[in-house]
Amino acid sequence: MKRHLVTFLLGLGLAAFSAAGAHAVTLDEYGDLFDAVLNNMLDNYAWQLDDQGNPIVGNWDRDEMYDSTLFAPDILYRLAGDPDYGDEAARARVRLLADQTVDFEMDKLGQYLLGDDSVMLEAFAGAPCLIDAFRETRRPTYNLVLTAALAIVQGILAEEPNFLGDYMGYVCAHGLIAFYALYFADVEGAMTGYVAQGIGLQVLEAGIQKYWDPVEGRFWPIDNLYEYAWTLMGLAYAYGTTGDVEYKYMADAVIAEMDTNLWDDETGDGGYWEYADYMYKPELGRWKKLSTHERTARAMLHWYEFTGDPGYLDQARKMLDYVEGHLCTEDCYHPGETICYHHWTEVSGLPHVISDPNDPGYDPYYDNPFCTGCNFNLLIDIYLLNKFAQQSDHYPRTAGPCGTILTGTAPAPARALAGIFLLALPGLFVPGIKRMVKGSKQAARRG
Repeated sequence: MKRHLVTFLLGLGLAAFSAAGAHAVTLDEYGDLFDAVLNNMLDNYAWQLDDQGNPIVGNWDRDEMYDSTLFAPDILYRLAGDPDYGDEAARARVRLLADQTVDFEMDKLGQYLLGDDSVMLEAFAGAPCLIDAFRETRRPTYNLVLTAALAIVQGILAEEPNFLGDYMGYVCAHGLIAFYALYFADVEGAMTGYVAQGIGLQVLEAGIQKYWDPVEGRFWPIDNLYEYAWTLMGLAYAYGTTGDVEYKYMADAVIAEMDTNLWDDETGDGGYWEYADYMYKPELGRWKKLSTHERTARAMLHWYEFTGDPGYLDQARKMLDYVEGHLCTEDCYHPGETICYHHWTEVSGLPHVISDPNDPGYDPYYDNPFCTGCNFNLLIDIYLLNKFAQQSDHYPRTAGPCGTILTGTAPAPARALAGIFLLALPGLFVPGIKRMVKGSKQAARRG
């Protein structure tokens, strides 16, 4: 009885702490776009419905690379804890959808680790959503799985730097893993956070040593601006963790290179051209991608978070202005609803416009003209922009376990020992995770 009372009181205390820490975010900027896309996602793209017609999310429909599982929980958990979002029923709904998405991911991870290769892509692509789940629930299981996976993937990256495939690329692999490791370290706050922090900084440093060109002021080889965006995110968290201005110099040089050489000053539309013509059909000419712009916006938001420089917020707005004005329009599958399309090409425009395969302007992406994962990602960008603009007195802040600025690229031994127990367990996951990563290179090429 006494134990139950203690548990009950602890639960009340945690609930009160969470409620006290919740800050309402009013969507003053891009709010109409946010509401239109979110409502479309919730109402029309849940994977299945129950007997009452309510969404039961496993994965999300129209999820090209299973990254809706990765991105949906982030924004849904934020909305569930935001007193300005809807009423209690609306917040309960998005919380349920986030929880079910994470449960789906944990189920796929379990299946894969037990030898089911058919779920490899779902398991691999969605795994970082456990960071958002841990941020929300502090469940030790998520901590264990994330720490084990990071430790193993770091080793695989050292052996095969292009393990994400040519579409993502060498630079992206380092930036993406560094970002998620440092993001997890920041969310975890202590214990294994120091281990994750060390992994993130070491991976980023390896990428810098291999791919940074100090003369040109850019990373290379880059085939896809999506690579730059992930790298800018990793650099932002590294700067927030260490305070090392070299990371900022690199990021600012990359942004200048993109603005100078790739920003469209010809058509009047703006937006970043990719380095090469449309990769799926070069005859359609140059192209601009949703994922490039929404990931770059996210990177700029994190640079504001750790510097407090409002210029980065303006850079994020520049990305969102282009997306809202040129990639978001009526959903071709649900008339009257709004969706943001995957890309735009010089010849055919948005990919759903020309339906005849014999037309020279036909886009191979006609049947899959958008991805719900990228649309969830856009929602995160809009939410964070409004949050940072409205709560500017909280920034800049530091990142990392306990918000400590470090001067090195590895955690202090005493701090790392705090996570040694969890690092002793990855051997349980080695066969499954190695298979998971080994298969990702071929799968990523489908993106």
